[in-house]
Amino acid sequence: MDKQIITEQVAQPVAAKVATTASIGGGLTAFAGGMTLNEMAMVTGMAVGVVGLIVQVVVQGHAAWIRHVESRRQAAEHQKRMDLLNEQITREREDRPAFVRRKGGAR
Repeated sequence: MDKQIITEQVAQPVAAKVATTASIGGGLTAFAGGMTLNEMAMVTGMAVGVVGLIVQVVVQGHAAWIRHVESRRQAAEHQKRMDLLNEQITREREDRPAFVRRKGGAR
């Protein structure tokens, strides 16, 4: 009698698993069998289009980030050059003789 109880305890989960697998397999077979070749091509095309859109968004976002970083680098370089130029102009003005520094020249 114990053997029969054990067999029933094992058989019930196995039967449930087999039934679930059969249901899923049957549903997929019905879905795939119900689709014609044109419909399968349409679904494949839609999937490829969605993947292409995702790739395009990622690539454009990366390109925008690179442009942003390059713009910041160029602005920093420009500011550094302007600072150096202003320092050079200031040094040249300080090195001039006093009569040349006056506005309007020597009088």
